[in-house]
Amino acid sequence: MRSEGVIVADVAVVNPAIAGEAVTIHTLVSLERERSFDLDAFVRKIRQRPEVKKIWYVTGEVDFVLLLRLPGMDQYADFVQEVFHADENVKSFKTIVAIREIETGGGV
Repeated sequence: MRSEGVIVADVAVVNPAIAGEAVTIHTLVSLERERSFDLDAFVRKIRQRPEVKKIWYVTGEVDFVLLLRLPGMDQYADFVQEVFHADENVKSFKTIVAIREIETGGGV
């Protein structure tokens, strides 16, 4: 199945609290401009951040959904300053803090 491209990765599921990533945050990001260059620049910047575990480019009211894992809210405040407030192309963002993760058995 690997040679046919059906299996694309082997994954280890890590307990975020034990790994020092106790807070899970989903952030909805809207950009001022969605030109190809602007999208690529944002994605390049976000991919360099270890707090960002997943990125989705989406359609609808927002442009991106980010899944972040951090040690605490102080680190998220730093992330917001360094990534969102420092980027003139970030129009707005909304933060959703996970209270508890509920497993579905899918492992993703």
